[in-house]
Amino acid sequence: MDNRFKDTQNRWVTSGLFKETAATNKSFVIMTLDEGRERFIECGDPTGVVFADKWLGSYMQWVEIKSCKALAKHIREWEEELEARIRSGALLNIYDQAGDGHFQASKFLMDRGWEKRKAGKPSKAEVERETRVQAKVKEGWSNDISRIKRD
Repeated sequence: MDNRFKDTQNRWVTSGLFKETAATNKSFVIMTLDEGRERFIECGDPTGVVFADKWLGSYMQWVEIKSCKALAKHIREWEEELEARIRSGALLNIYDQAGDGHFQASKFLMDRGWEKRKAGKPSKAEVERETRVQAKVKEGWSNDISRIKRD
């Protein structure tokens, strides 16, 4: 646990880590929101553990950041973008590997096997989120397919 990410009351710093959301005390700022997004996406880990290990004081700080109202919208967008990228990669893998016996691994990724959904009808928010993710997947996949066809 890295205590340089804690304030004088021993609480994890959350919004104070980002230039755009830090209050008057800028001593904890380590990145902009765009840099945070790039770093999170680069880690490629939907759980946030790799991001927390590399850029934060601990995974518990990541949990606090996710629950911070000032950052929740941004973190949700990061997670959606990463998921779209993972699913897009799985689509490309399915496209390339379906005939070679690797379909189940790709299907696991496409179905978000790491995320178990509760039974029942999806909520309105889940449906809206899935629509946004599907649009990002389709956009990324279309770009990749057209690039592959050019090569």
